[in-house]
Amino acid sequence: MSEKGAQMSQLEELNQQLSDNLDQKMADRDELNAKIKSLQDELGRSKDNSKDIEDATESLKKQLHIEKTLKIQAVNKLAEIMCRKDFMQRENSSKKKKPQSDDLRKKEKECRKLHQELGAEREKYGQMVTKFQGQIAEYQMNLQMEMEQRQKMQMELDSKDLMIDRLNSQNKQRALNTSITDDDALSVSVHLPKEGWVSIPNKQNIKRYGWKRQYLVVSNRKIFFYNSDADHKSSSTPSIILEISKLFHVRSVTQGDVIRADAKDIPRIFQILYANEAESINPVEKDKEEQQPEDRIDYMRHLFIPMHYHMPTNCDSCNKPLWHMFKPPPAVECRRCHMKCHKDHVDREEACITMCNVTMDLVSAKELLVLAQTADEQKQWVMYLSKKIIRKEPKIKSASVRLSGNEEANVRRNVAERSAASRPVGPQRSVSIPAGQNRKIT
Repeated sequence: MSEKGAQMSQLEELNQQLSDNLDQKMADRDELNAKIKSLQDELGRSKDNSKDIEDATESLKKQLHIEKTLKIQAVNKLAEIMCRKDFMQRENSSKKKKPQSDDLRKKEKECRKLHQELGAEREKYGQMVTKFQGQIAEYQMNLQMEMEQRQKMQMELDSKDLMIDRLNSQNKQRALNTSITDDDALSVSVHLPKEGWVSIPNKQNIKRYGWKRQYLVVSNRKIFFYNSDADHKSSSTPSIILEISKLFHVRSVTQGDVIRADAKDIPRIFQILYANEAESINPVEKDKEEQQPEDRIDYMRHLFIPMHYHMPTNCDSCNKPLWHMFKPPPAVECRRCHMKCHKDHVDREEACITMCNVTMDLVSAKELLVLAQTADEQKQWVMYLSKKIIRKEPKIKSASVRLSGNEEANVRRNVAERSAASRPVGPQRSVSIPAGQNRKIT
């Protein structure tokens, strides 16, 4: 009995220590929330300042347009007066020639004065536009920095939430271990976050840039990618966070999906398809990716990639040959609409380059390739993540019956309850991206 009492006292002390740690983590989370709120307020104030600057610029543009119109009207009126035929039809008397020449000199003097005023107004407007453009660029840079800081703090907060969930689960498990059998305790430990070592592509070309080793942790709401297990244990900022509520599909891949990967790695690779807004990337990792050289040109919404054509191909802009058997000329091709043209057209920004007909709204879904350590682990990850995905029921539209607000809410509630009762638990089938969406490998 004394040994059991000592064990109980040790468990109580451990429980008290975990409770204190949990309170400390909750206080840290409240402090981070306060910081995020203050940053959001500063962001709102900076947006208001930029809006005021834009309004001032627009008013100055309108004022300049009005003054320019008035000056042009005055000049046209002066030209009309000078070109009147009655000046040529006046009498050739010396008495009338002298007032006419005086009037002409007076009008010329007024015209020069108006031109000088117009030049001064143009110079003043140009200086103000330059000043306001510099201020807008500075505000945009500050806004970008604040947004990156906010995203980093949000990712830190998510990492702290993961640690709090883990501590809560361990606390519950230790509390239950005092009164249940080992088999029951084993069933409780299943609710702990699933984690393990995986790899993700460094860049799009897997064969050229290879894979990057990551430590994957799946919680109830999000998926965390850490650079190392030490970062995970120390609650450091993860490199990537994906929201489980915005995942579309998880499936195994084939050789046709990843043509640049080795054939022996295909059984270990699986694909995660998710919404564009579900991804949060650490700003430090994003800066590292942007610093890596990438041969691409953004122009007229095109994403041009340098190419060399050794087979018969013509330019889509000038219809001249774009190929040569041994020394092909520099060419580019758009990754989105596959437009082909000479590189000189893009470098000179010629008007023959039309706008890209593939809009950016199509990039609403992304895909992430993940390399597991073994084929069995790949199957386990696919099954586990498939069960995590929340399936959305299709909306029921009726054109002949119009219900009130309460009746419509009751009908939706009944449909949701029936669909939840009949919802299968197994993994989803393989689906393809709908038309109008673009697949992007991060």
